[in-house]
Amino acid sequence: TGCDDKPLYCTDSSGCNYDGSNGSCTYADDLYGDHFDCDGEPIFGPDGDGLYEIWTATHIEKLAKLTNDSATAPTWSAYDYIIKADIDCTGITIAPLFAYSGFSGTMKGANSDPVISNLTIVDVDSTKAQCGFISKLIGGELDNITIENTTVYSNYEGAALCGYSTGTIKNCLIKGHVLIY
Repeated sequence: TGCDDKPLYCTDSSGCNYDGSNGSCTYADDLYGDHFDCDGEPIFGPDGDGLYEIWTATHIEKLAKLTNDSATAPTWSAYDYIIKADIDCTGITIAPLFAYSGFSGTMKGANSDPVISNLTIVDVDSTKAQCGFISKLIGGELDNITIENTTVYSNYEGAALCGYSTGTIKNCLIKGHVLIY
């Protein structure tokens, strides 16, 4: 990220890089009018309202890593997220999001009712973590999220959307085949 925690892209003679060490830097908004990299791929970063945009299966994988690492999980667990597109996760296996410290922010689907499909979720290190797309919702909110054709492997409690909740879940839909082992 660049100044003011906005995503930026830096260019030099070889094209784009992310670290800002070479060439000149420009906010992604200035280049593309939205949050996209030099190849036109959506970036995982905050929009103008401070919502972290989730566009791709790669973004889901990245969020799974960040929210299950003891060094980064507490920070990422309080952010707000928006799912911006249908995401086909065929071939992707993740740990449940927010298994390390729970989720206290908001995650919502964009107005187009995006669907996360074909995702495989596996319990973190075979511990007794609640297992689902979101492991633990601790006072946070899930809104307008659809999960379709998902497989969950859990040694404890399992669900397609959320393994445990003390938060708010509204306008969410589970459809297709959901297998819980």
